[in-house]
Amino acid sequence: MSWIFSKQFMAANAQAGKHMAEQYAVLKGMRAAYNRSNEVIAADMPTVNSGRIPADVWRDMDAQTSVLMRQPNLTLLNDLMPLAKPLSIGKLYAEYRIASDAGNVRSSVSGEVQMLNDKTAYTYDGNVVPVHTVGWSRDFREVAGMASEGFDGLMDDQANSLRNLSNKMANYVYNGDSSVVFNGKQGYGVKNHPNTLQISFSAALANINLATSQDGVAIRKAFQYIRDALRITNAVDGQITFYVSRAILSNLEQAWNSANSSNVTVLEMVRKLEGVAAIKEDASLTGNQVIALCLESRFIRPLVGMATGTYAVPRVMFNDPHRFYGANAVGLEIRKDSVGQAAVAYAS
Repeated sequence: MSWIFSKQFMAANAQAGKHMAEQYAVLKGMRAAYNRSNEVIAADMPTVNSGRIPADVWRDMDAQTSVLMRQPNLTLLNDLMPLAKPLSIGKLYAEYRIASDAGNVRSSVSGEVQMLNDKTAYTYDGNVVPVHTVGWSRDFREVAGMASEGFDGLMDDQANSLRNLSNKMANYVYNGDSSVVFNGKQGYGVKNHPNTLQISFSAALANINLATSQDGVAIRKAFQYIRDALRITNAVDGQITFYVSRAILSNLEQAWNSANSSNVTVLEMVRKLEGVAAIKEDASLTGNQVIALCLESRFIRPLVGMATGTYAVPRVMFNDPHRFYGANAVGLEIRKDSVGQAAVAYAS
């Protein structure tokens, strides 16, 4: 599944492809209704230019959406897209089941022990799936005048509006939104999710600043500490991907030992740590901020009820404005196990 309409993701998974096809059918239906309303206006009032939007303009908008929704401040979310779980748009809150261990084990010489009765117990956790929306409009005469200019003004409106939607998505994935509340739960991001392991550099690592420190050994130990918090303390069995600010990534490029001529950088030494999958720059992180996680759907995934699309509102009168909006329905799920441990950490 994906938070943008993509043939690649549709082909990768049958269930995700089915949900995305259903969502795209709604998008096309809305656009068809908008175009029909303009055709009715033109038929009833032939002297009025209805400002119908040609099919190639919609295609350009869709192509522009794919580009805008892959900006540098969406590095983490784009990595999570292939892991996303498709949902019905009717799902405001998505729960998952947490299973305990089961089976009492006894050791004896004879093997003759009483019947051991036990079973798996379940608890539930869940996350809100909010709709994110941005809107814009143009006067009917403006749109009529754009016909000879390839509707460039509308393309600019869409680009600037979806850029804001993209920025909102980045902010939501990292910080959540306390105004989004359902079933007693608010919309959380990676940084403040109840299931995210919080690591304080001041408490655990003598106030090290990964964006400015010139001590390569201390920087490597900080990354090792974060890795160990997940792989040892939380028993995570997968590879760990680190997302860092631009300032940290730049600082990691310093020489590991300036006294020799090997040109080995601190970044290369950190990458050599066992269990480190990658270290990636993410513009949504600033200063001394690091996110570390195991990039697997059993630990973290977006919840997608509607992929990002551009819609238009049907018009009734010839002088009604042309109103458009971009929207998607995306939440974030960070899972924990029966003892409260997760595979996502935020260090700052």
